[in-house]
Amino acid sequence: MKKKLFIALLAIISVFCLTFALTGSSCNGTSDSGNNGHTTHVYDQKSTNVEYLKSEADCTHKAVYYKSCECGEKGTETFEYGTVNGHTFNKEVITEKYLKSAADCIHKAVYYKSCECGEKGTETFEYGTANGHTFNKEVAQEKYLTSAADCTHKAVYYKSCECG
Repeated sequence: MKKKLFIALLAIISVFCLTFALTGSSCNGTSDSGNNGHTTHVYDQKSTNVEYLKSEADCTHKAVYYKSCECGEKGTETFEYGTVNGHTFNKEVITEKYLKSAADCIHKAVYYKSCECGEKGTETFEYGTANGHTFNKEVAQEKYLTSAADCTHKAVYYKSCECG
C-alpha cells in the first residue's frame, strides 16, 4: 500500500514538474491567466553584469544598465550606476573652436586639446606650418632705413614683415 502511494505521489510530482517546464516559466512573478498560465517577468533586479550594460560611463554620464528579472531576462527599463569618468583631454581637433593662436610668419598654429564630448582643455598642441615672412609692410623706422633723404631724394626704407 505504501509503495502504491509513493508511486502515485511520484506521478503527481512528475506531472507538476512537466507542466511547469512546458510553461517555460522560471520566474517567481505573478501568474497571468491571459498569458496561457505563464508567469510574468518582474524586472526589478539591478545587476551591473556586462550583459545588461546599455552604455558605458563617459565624461558626463554614469554607466546605464537594463533592469532584469530574477530569472536573468533583460527588461527595457534602465538605471544608472557608478560614477562619471571625468574629462580626458586627449583629442587633437583642428577647428576654429579650439584655436588658441593662428599660424604666423614664424609660428605654427596652436590649438587646445579637447575631450571626446567637445569640452576644451588647457593643454595645447601645434599644427601645420609657419606661414613664412611676407615683406609687404611699409614702416618708416630707423631700423628699416636704407638711405636717408637728401635734397633730391626721399628716404628709402626696406619693406618689413608684420613680425618686424
